[in-house]
Amino acid sequence: MSAARIGLYNLLRSDAVLMALGAGTGSDDDLLTVFPNYALDSPAAHLTRWVTLRWGAAEAPPGRDTATRPMPVAIWVYDRERDFTNIDSILRRCRTIMAGIQGLPLSGGGHLTAADFSFSSEDIWDDSYAAVARGETYRLVTNGL
Repeated sequence: MSAARIGLYNLLRSDAVLMALGAGTGSDDDLLTVFPNYALDSPAAHLTRWVTLRWGAAEAPPGRDTATRPMPVAIWVYDRERDFTNIDSILRRCRTIMAGIQGLPLSGGGHLTAADFSFSSEDIWDDSYAAVARGETYRLVTNGL
């Protein structure tokens, strides 16, 4: 997992406010569960709410050899209770976290220089998870990796 992926995953997992929004999820510690991109495609059946990160490819701008890399990431929130109020609360907290991400140091000496909001998805029903979901996509820019 790249330094940017690890950095964002750890940032979300360490946010006490975000984790508390998972209260009552049924997870072992009763906190919100965040799955990285490489997680198995089936969260435990006992989870009520969870977050899944989906990463796009990090590419250098065309024609330039640079250490600055834009990288798309989608933050998907699922709820088996079909409650978009919970999803909205979790996504609002994620927006707050993403707005303050500039300058986040990463392992290997690099850092995140920007996290630009791209768009929100529509409300969906995911048959494979038997849950409602909504996602938001951001364009992260890393430097020095």
